[in-house]
Amino acid sequence: MRIFRKAEDKKTEKKSRSANPEHSVGPSDQDSVRARAPLGMDHGRSDSAELRTHLSQPTMGAPKMAFIHIRKTAGTSFLDAVSANYSPEQRVLLDGRARKIAEALEVLSKLDKDRVAFVHGHVGFGLTEYLGPDFSVVTILRNPLERAVSQYFFLRSRKDSEDSYYRRHTLDYAIADPRVNHLFTNVQTRVLSSGNIRISDKPAAQLNESDLKAAVKNLGRFDVVGFTEDFSGMLEELSRRLGLRIHTTERAKVNAARPSVSELPDTTRRLLILANELDMELYDAARKRAR
Repeated sequence: MRIFRKAEDKKTEKKSRSANPEHSVGPSDQDSVRARAPLGMDHGRSDSAELRTHLSQPTMGAPKMAFIHIRKTAGTSFLDAVSANYSPEQRVLLDGRARKIAEALEVLSKLDKDRVAFVHGHVGFGLTEYLGPDFSVVTILRNPLERAVSQYFFLRSRKDSEDSYYRRHTLDYAIADPRVNHLFTNVQTRVLSSGNIRISDKPAAQLNESDLKAAVKNLGRFDVVGFTEDFSGMLEELSRRLGLRIHTTERAKVNAARPSVSELPDTTRRLLILANELDMELYDAARKRAR
């Protein structure tokens, strides 16, 4: 099983907690990684007032967990698998993008950690500074080249992208375009080196070895670092250690039609490697810790 977890946690297993129905809540808007513009994709919406209402409800005894969701690493499938353990009152979705950071910080400032049991979202590593020691922190990493290819073809395949940037431009072009290349360049290093919940907005070309060192160091704060390539193994580990009930289902948002990295032209593969050198080192470091 290829899973990294904190060394001290290998000695002490967390007690099982009871499971509960789920719904998700949290702020989002159209310029996230799912947006129709070149810079993202769209999530469901919920305002901070609704979040505060949910936070006022009692807990149901579920294991406390924070999930730092890195794009295109099977995070949606992970949420599908574990969400049934948490009620709406226990669950908070945060948005770490610049336009939503004030709202996210407001929610965190009023977070009742005795009532909230599951915090998750596309946020930076700095989320951990807002959590109590009883929160298990989880993330998933993926082969950086496959992650970048998956991101591009996901955006390109969206039904509302008939005339989108990604339909009009190749992956090679997107990797070189400073308007969008943050989606395809060292994304995992960017997220795990971010000192706040806001994901670093450094231009892709400015990420460097210091960011990599910070990301590698921050691996030690996670209780579980799973890998997309061993997704089922990660779920088994979470079930065993935290007593989570796992809802097994097919992986969400899998684009079977997209090419693998090995099927891409040599020129594209070389561009991907050059654009993700930091992520490759981070991924390798995490895999070594998992052995």
